[in-house]
Amino acid sequence: MKSIIILVPDLFYLLWKISLDPSLPQKYKGKVVYAILYFLSPIDIIPDALGAWALIDDAFVAITIINALINELDQEYIQQFWYGDPNVLSNLQALVKECDNLLVFIDKELIPRVLGKNDEPLIK
Repeated sequence: MKSIIILVPDLFYLLWKISLDPSLPQKYKGKVVYAILYFLSPIDIIPDALGAWALIDDAFVAITIINALINELDQEYIQQFWYGDPNVLSNLQALVKECDNLLVFIDKELIPRVLGKNDEPLIK
């Protein structure tokens, strides 16, 4: 989970650079702009009061859209805008799976904790 949080600035930058590309097909622009707006929005699924954990939903939205772009366009297109570790981008689909695991974590552990229904330590 920490590995995803650390990637958030790179993911945002990637989406920003892609959104500025005039060769991006119009049907993908909306998805990319949506992800950027979600980053900037004060309304999140995970409240900002949780600190760095609050970035998980931003990362999930970004990774999901970037993964869709890779699947529908190609990885080389995305690679030209990626300034992070090249191995991370090539392993994006593994990150999508990790994000799915995070959704389970959020549903089963984080939300009950925020609601005061679970007193166990967050990280064991």
